[in-house]
Amino acid sequence: AVGLTARASSSELYLASRSGTVYRSLDGGFTWTAVGTVPASDVADITVTPDLAVLLLTATGALYSSTDLGATFTAIAALTGSNFVSLSLTAPAGRLYVLTTTGEVSESADAGMSWVVKGAIPVSNAMELRSLGNVLYVLTSTGDVHRGTDQGASWVAVGTLSQSGMTALARDGTALVASTAAGEVARSADGASWTWQGVINQLTVTALATDAPATTGVEGPSAPEPRFLA
Repeated sequence: AVGLTARASSSELYLASRSGTVYRSLDGGFTWTAVGTVPASDVADITVTPDLAVLLLTATGALYSSTDLGATFTAIAALTGSNFVSLSLTAPAGRLYVLTTTGEVSESADAGMSWVVKGAIPVSNAMELRSLGNVLYVLTSTGDVHRGTDQGASWVAVGTLSQSGMTALARDGTALVASTAAGEVARSADGASWTWQGVINQLTVTALATDAPATTGVEGPSAPEPRFLA
């Protein structure tokens, strides 16, 4: 498993495997059904657009889209570059971003059809790119956190987690949540200061998400508490 996301409701979840199989759950992750595949063995991440299309990104830069609940996928773009690791959507702007392990960030304003290289972070171990509103955050495997406030054009190192082996980053309302492969979980409101909160009782955690629907923007204080999925 390399990616996990919610679609139209908190109970409708999608999981992507590196080998290209996509799984769907309609009961909040209790049961899963294989619904479709892409012709790739290097899937890196999965997300859902505001119009509820399911997108898959491969390490070699192929982007696939499904508009039929993951049953069939169509290649919609081939990004220039290699070693892509993360695909993210900003809310409420709805722009897509991709990240490579060497810190290159590209942006799409048309649901993934065309892409523009925006900037680069001087790292060799980038792992995840996620957003709080229109602010972007990148996490490295050694716990370094970089923040971009101008659509990925420039980046500032803002914090470092005290643990190495970081593998996952997710948005939880107005906060960020990160986890290590060993399942240790930390939380931050700004990417700079982090508080370790608990441990997922699993080894080799590879993906972290909440069950907030793709149609939901940045949640306000009255929004329901999302559940974490790993």
